[in-house]
Amino acid sequence: MGWIFGQATNVEQGDTGTKSVSNGDIEGLAVSDIEGMPVGESMSVMDGWTMATLEGVEYRVRIDGLSGYSITFTR
Repeated sequence: MGWIFGQATNVEQGDTGTKSVSNGDIEGLAVSDIEGMPVGESMSVMDGWTMATLEGVEYRVRIDGLSGYSITFTR
């Protein structure tokens, strides 16, 4: 089974101070069952976070959990 998991942090609040939000198209933190997706197909994942500051924001996407790999976006 494949997993996609997102986590947002910033310099002030770290890993534990930011909060995930769900509203409308934003449904949750993780998407499962991506294994077996046909080659050339794509999927979109919407992930929402609330935080006190936008200083030092990082958003990490983990694919296949701890045994997979991560991509980090930094602002």
